[in-house]
Amino acid sequence: MKKYIILILLILFICLIYIFYLYKKIKSNEPYIVVYSEENIPIFVYNEPSKSFILEYNYEKISKKIFPINVPLLHKIHGLIIKYFYPEFLLEKLADEKKYQYQQFYPGFYLINCLKNLNCRFINTYSDVKIHSTINYFWTKKIQSIIQQELNYINKDDSIIGSVIVLEKEKNQNQNILRVITNNTQENYYDTFTKVRLAGSTLKPFLYALAFEKLSYNENTMIEDVPKKYYDEINHVLYMPKNHDNKYLGNITIKEALSNSRNIPAVEILYRLKKDTFYDFLYSLGIDHLKSKDHYNLSIALGTTGITQIQLSYLYSLLLNDGILKPITIGKIDDNLLYLDISHHLTTKKIQERVVFSKETINKINSILVDNDLRRISFGRRNFMDFNFPIIAKTGTSYNYRDSWIVGIVDHYLICVWVGKLKEVPMLGVSGINGAGRIFYQIVKFLKQNKSIEEKTFQDYKKPFTKSDAFTNRDTCEIEFPKNNQKIFLEPSKESNLIIKLKCFEVPFMLVLYNKEKEVFKNYFHHSETYVKIRDLKKGQYTLILKHKNETKISTFQIIE
Repeated sequence: MKKYIILILLILFICLIYIFYLYKKIKSNEPYIVVYSEENIPIFVYNEPSKSFILEYNYEKISKKIFPINVPLLHKIHGLIIKYFYPEFLLEKLADEKKYQYQQFYPGFYLINCLKNLNCRFINTYSDVKIHSTINYFWTKKIQSIIQQELNYINKDDSIIGSVIVLEKEKNQNQNILRVITNNTQENYYDTFTKVRLAGSTLKPFLYALAFEKLSYNENTMIEDVPKKYYDEINHVLYMPKNHDNKYLGNITIKEALSNSRNIPAVEILYRLKKDTFYDFLYSLGIDHLKSKDHYNLSIALGTTGITQIQLSYLYSLLLNDGILKPITIGKIDDNLLYLDISHHLTTKKIQERVVFSKETINKINSILVDNDLRRISFGRRNFMDFNFPIIAKTGTSYNYRDSWIVGIVDHYLICVWVGKLKEVPMLGVSGINGAGRIFYQIVKFLKQNKSIEEKTFQDYKKPFTKSDAFTNRDTCEIEFPKNNQKIFLEPSKESNLIIKLKCFEVPFMLVLYNKEKEVFKNYFHHSETYVKIRDLKKGQYTLILKHKNETKISTFQIIE
């Protein structure tokens, strides 16, 4: 018996010597960093400058590596011991299956770089660092699968990637919480969140917000959607913006221009505001990659300044927070809150709130971007922003389909999605709505199914009251577009579609269109319609007749090239 006890003690002594030797041999002198998810799961481990990754350990396989014998029960028990008692750096060395996915958790990516550059002032680089982040691990895994699943529909050569940020507005605190920041790229050291990409139409809401405050415009202000020329002072040529569909709607309201993402009205608004006003607005928020003012022309209304995904999420948080720019919180370090600023830096220093727009201005913008009926003109009745509950959403497509964007707000969540290629080359017809929009749609469904979204109605986003709304005669039926004797440009083809704009609150009514004496369209409407699309009209003289009760309204117009 005494011999067995001595043998056991000898084995234990040898094991202790082995573990001590192993510990001393593999322990790194580099700072040891672990980032934990909201659920307290390690999602990022770092202790070597050349290695940075998320580890998902198979504890039974590690046990088999230590004890290469086929005893399943032993490995299950030993696996539990490894899971709860082995230090992380030892697991890292013993694990065979390592998933190099550090870029899917931006906070870890940033920590690596700031440590290398010795500018992590909030970190004591001589001691271990534990960051308890606000990132939701299970949401991240689900959204990663959504990205891949939806890109399979449009990605023929696996070169298109998607990137998602989800923020949550803390109800009882003045901060935005980072819940998801992930992508599906397999490229090591590629960061989609701080890469400057063309913004497309995503900046238009803030251009119109400036017009509301500086020009005293409102959502019902009329503006022309017709071909226009502007003198480009930089290149000394004429700048002629075009709409994405190469069509023109004539006189429309600002809410129609924004909800349908018309380019020409946006450029006209910038022309009236002055280009420097919008440039100064972006720069004042902390968007510091901008070149000099002389570098840009009026095309900055269409997003040519570029934007990063983090910066765009910050901008749209203005719509979430009644015009106040609030910091994004990503976790805690040593009981101090850790913030991500608009310049992509992490800091424990409190970021001060800023009032950028009035609550009234933001309510006007939100009432436009939440309106399903308005955006159906361009996107149709079945689109990836069309839900039976309110969604504030704006898409963006950069020049030649290089970038596909959508940013949306549902209840207290902000979702920012980007789709594109790493080499910044065109995607074949992948616009904001059918690229990033697909991913956005599935994320909203996922949040809704998980009951993270509270029930709201469209009345919560009802448009601001105006005096004209109170005195609208709901018995009348009017043709708002095209006006009588109006000339309409439909470029570039000689055949195109015309959108008729009506103000009819009561049904039924009848609409008839004649080309000279030939009837080209006739329809009876038994439900209220605001917009009616008539397809394939050739250039020529037309007469539009609207019959409602005992009234007849006539508009004669001409389609020209």
